[in-house]
Amino acid sequence: MSGSLKYFKVKGCDIAAKAIKLLNSASYKYHLTFIVKPKENVAEITEALQNEGIDSNHFTVEVSNGAEDWSNLLCKVDLLIKPSRAEGFGVSGLRAISADLPLLASNCCGLGVALQKLPSGNKHVVESEDPQVWADKIREVKEKGSKTNQLEAEELRSEYEKQFNWKEQCDKLVTQMLSLISEK
Repeated sequence: MSGSLKYFKVKGCDIAAKAIKLLNSASYKYHLTFIVKPKENVAEITEALQNEGIDSNHFTVEVSNGAEDWSNLLCKVDLLIKPSRAEGFGVSGLRAISADLPLLASNCCGLGVALQKLPSGNKHVVESEDPQVWADKIREVKEKGSKTNQLEAEELRSEYEKQFNWKEQCDKLVTQMLSLISEK
């Protein structure tokens, strides 16, 4: 997940840390990769995550300097989560969709609202701030297996591209603007 110290609670960073803590057992270890911008203090983010009870062996804080770093990071992970309590849209989810990476988004963020408009979108939306619910959803994704997750991620990307085609939306906007200008 991506986050920041300033918006730690708003972005649901505490939910993510607690969910990973709940998932870890003697038989299986989950790992949270936490992505931050270069201006963030990694030591403070690390401390904030540890204060939520997650063991330091179960998470990594990585700094992203841009699109290339994001591409590399998305290749390393199995799932992107956005447990936001209140957030605009956020680009990390779009990056995951474009990379055919499974994702779970809160219904309280713009991406979660958009996903609910897609035929398979509700599979990717979590309607809770409860870390146990998030832990259960993360476990469900893991238990589906990589082949099923890949197919569902591809399906989500295809549906998203059809529903939110930027070229078509821009073309419609230009047409509307031209019609307003020609009317005057």
